[in-house]
Amino acid sequence: MSNIKCVKLVTGEDVICDYSIENGVSILENPVQVSMVPSRSNGQPNFGFIPFPLVSNDKKITLDTMHILYICDPAEEFVEQYNTLFGNIISPPKSLIL
Repeated sequence: MSNIKCVKLVTGEDVICDYSIENGVSILENPVQVSMVPSRSNGQPNFGFIPFPLVSNDKKITLDTMHILYICDPAEEFVEQYNTLFGNIISPPKSLIL
């Protein structure tokens, strides 16, 4: 069962991942870093996902818990986008559900 969380690292990165703890060590599965991208049309910032860590293809990262500032539930829009990338089921946006 997935446990999608936003993990804020002491180095400043915001990572969305399937989070768990095993033997006192944090496990970040399918991690992506949230990155702010400037919009070309209206100047408002957009957000995108980039691989985390950038130079690795690892799907599972182990991390000492002392390197985490906090863990929280990401906004629903981020969860939907994350599930589009990694989930087997793609949920329609809430606005489409009657």
